[in-house]
Amino acid sequence: MLKCFRHLGADIKSNYVACLNNPNVRNLRGGLFSKDATSISAPTVRIRKALSKDIPQVLKLFSKTFHENEPLINGLQMSSDYYSPALRELWRTYLEQGMSLMAIPQKYKSDSPVFGAVVNTKCCPWDPDFLNKVTACVRCPKTSDLINLWALFTRESKVHEKYNLNSFFHINHVLINEKSSLDYSYKLDKSSLSKILVGMSLQLARSRGYDVACLTTTSQHMAEVASEAGMDLIWEYPYEKLLNNDLNPIVKWKEPDTHVKVFATKF
Repeated sequence: MLKCFRHLGADIKSNYVACLNNPNVRNLRGGLFSKDATSISAPTVRIRKALSKDIPQVLKLFSKTFHENEPLINGLQMSSDYYSPALRELWRTYLEQGMSLMAIPQKYKSDSPVFGAVVNTKCCPWDPDFLNKVTACVRCPKTSDLINLWALFTRESKVHEKYNLNSFFHINHVLINEKSSLDYSYKLDKSSLSKILVGMSLQLARSRGYDVACLTTTSQHMAEVASEAGMDLIWEYPYEKLLNNDLNPIVKWKEPDTHVKVFATKF
């Protein structure tokens, strides 16, 4: 059950928007998702599917916000001004699947800021092997470590085995650019926008016929969002147990981001 998100669609009620605790989204309205039409609007924010033409804008958002949205970056002590070409191409591959969503101003232009995005993908059993192969072309050791950890998390959480699936809907990353809305009539906070993006992703997964949707996160903030969305915690692993060949910790973690967690919803 999707709890407060289960009514997202034609019959959105005040129960959903009340859970956002933000008066700026109380007039949220939208229709049921279809494969070709995916959008919902708040007073100043519109959320819709990220199209092929939007990929450069989403990648720009990624370059600006990935370090602040991904605690594992700091845990691996990656430079905040380093933007890996390998990561950029990996994300382009994800976005080309056509299941990602973006939050934009109501009157959106090509040069308008993107408030946030959620990168969704179809996850198959061979995806961890694909990620491991990607690292063979990566020059930066830290970037290689990051991608290998993503592969490890997908492999060890065993979602395909647990639910006997050939594929599942994967909520890969949620990116929020809190600074981008400062020039608008109000500031939609990170928590509220994250909840909307995750809720809409779950609805999209169900409309696409997926049996299971999963969210993998290294952030305690996103773990709380997933929990509020009614997703079940099915796997977690502490960073302190991620060791290199010399048995030293790979990740220098900080509270409250101490574990990687995988949440799942069965439709």
